[in-house]
Amino acid sequence: MATTGREYSRLIQVAAIGMVSGIVWQQRSFQIDCQTLAKNAKWWHLLSILEIPFDDSKFRNTKDGTYQRTLIRAIIQKSDLSSAIEFGREYLIEDDFTYLEWIEYLLDPSNELSNYQNLITTVLMDVENKTKLGTVLKQQCIPKISAYDYDSKSLSQLYQRIDLCL
Repeated sequence: MATTGREYSRLIQVAAIGMVSGIVWQQRSFQIDCQTLAKNAKWWHLLSILEIPFDDSKFRNTKDGTYQRTLIRAIIQKSDLSSAIEFGREYLIEDDFTYLEWIEYLLDPSNELSNYQNLITTVLMDVENKTKLGTVLKQQCIPKISAYDYDSKSLSQLYQRIDLCL
């Protein structure tokens, strides 16, 4: 990896050669290692294009997706929900986690998206754990909203959605 540095597109190509070599040499573990490297390199390449800082060492050494979870919000902010869902699925992060990050992002008062209501509505029904959704809305979103801002998009939307979900 030292010779490819941060040239992730080259790393993807080297990993592809390694996967084929693993098949030819009948080295299953080598093939799987190269598949994992190719998957990681693909995402490292995308993260670097999106200018999302990450630690490739932590990325490689996390087997349960703990480190990758920390990157979901940044992917949402710099890309879109579908990319974040795809990333999450690659690293066995449940869709609900990504959906809840998306909802938090959309309800953040500093977010200037005008169609946030439609975007939230499209994923509300996809969230399987409604109890967790209610908890996120109550504990993480409400404290971010000013109680004195009666015209706030977030306040009215948030209370409407809490009522619908619970």
